[in-house]
Amino acid sequence: MYLWTQLSGPPLHLSDASAKTISFTLPNVKSNQVTELKVTVTDGILSTSTSTYLTVTDVFPIKKVLASSDGGSADWSIIIILISALGKTRKLNQRS
Repeated sequence: MYLWTQLSGPPLHLSDASAKTISFTLPNVKSNQVTELKVTVTDGILSTSTSTYLTVTDVFPIKKVLASSDGGSADWSIIIILISALGKTRKLNQRS
């Protein structure tokens, strides 16, 4: 019998904590974090345990993308406002 437990790190959703092998979905993290998993194997009489460490990395840093995206959208907003203002000025000049 197998028993997988998570001892530390961001929460993982283990597929089947009593299976010989497990799978899980890694969470989104803002910075690299270490997760410790322990597996205990028992035959009903004897048991043994071992731990392993996984590093969950910030592969796609969302904060950095948003920061650069915000700057770009602000630039486009200013350009659109200027074009709109120029169009209104031309219409007023044509009426005079």
